[in-house]
Amino acid sequence: RAQLDSTSLNDTSLATLVQILSQCPSLEHLDVSYNDISMASCSDICLLLSLGRAIRTISLEGCHLPLRAIGYFMTALMERGSKDLPDFDKLSFTRTGGIISTALEAKKPGKPSSWILNHRERITQAIGRPCTIVAATVLHRASVEVWRFMADTGHPQV
Repeated sequence: RAQLDSTSLNDTSLATLVQILSQCPSLEHLDVSYNDISMASCSDICLLLSLGRAIRTISLEGCHLPLRAIGYFMTALMERGSKDLPDFDKLSFTRTGGIISTALEAKKPGKPSSWILNHRERITQAIGRPCTIVAATVLHRASVEVWRFMADTGHPQV
């Protein structure tokens, strides 16, 4: 277990740390929450996701990652699934910069778009309970970013 939350890590120090941790075959949990980690660290995190033999959870709460990072993490997890590696349990991505900015945007006065209202209705039906406009907006924006990532990278599922 590497418990490194709120330790003033940045993109440069995380790159060095990942080099070291990638050689630790028993590392199961990595918590780098509330550090100055941005999109520049996405490839390092993906390296651990796709190659870490024992890694099962990574927490990135409160970091400065945009929603677009989800596409990269999704691809790394798919790559991991194609190898003979243990299942990955949890990638915590809450309170990141992309989610917070999207939620704040959703709270601005005015009526939500028909896209958001439609998305909210579908989510409510799927989970069997009401979904807030903020949650629907974040999920919709994340979906858009994943599709944009897949289209931009020529992902075979598009």
